[in-house]
Amino acid sequence: MKAALLLLAFSAIAVASEVNIGSVDIVNGTLVTMDIGATPYGGINGSIRLRLGSSEWYPDSVWLMPADTSISDFNYTGRTYRLPTNMNMTNNCISSIYESESGYAFKATVKEQGKFCILADGGSYRIVAEY
Repeated sequence: MKAALLLLAFSAIAVASEVNIGSVDIVNGTLVTMDIGATPYGGINGSIRLRLGSSEWYPDSVWLMPADTSISDFNYTGRTYRLPTNMNMTNNCISSIYESESGYAFKATVKEQGKFCILADGGSYRIVAEY
């Protein structure tokens, strides 16, 4: 029983990220050459600090979402976008993907000193701070 629990714990830790980067048709007797470079998403990174008079604070998270929507409109899809750990961008740059009838929204946790990195599908979004 303990071995099964340990195996389950390690399998949850060892999950790798994947990125769908296109498709290819393979025909017998041929060799296809491809140069794959860009990811199917982009992103922003920076820092955020909210101020009111002499008070300052960092929000808990930052969202990118379509205009005329609010956080409560979206449901978590269970999927994320992330950068490889070797890029070392603001604690690995992980964004949670949310959806609604109006499209997708993307959420990232704000780290130390208000630093954030958020990945999203191409498009125009409004930036929303959640605290």
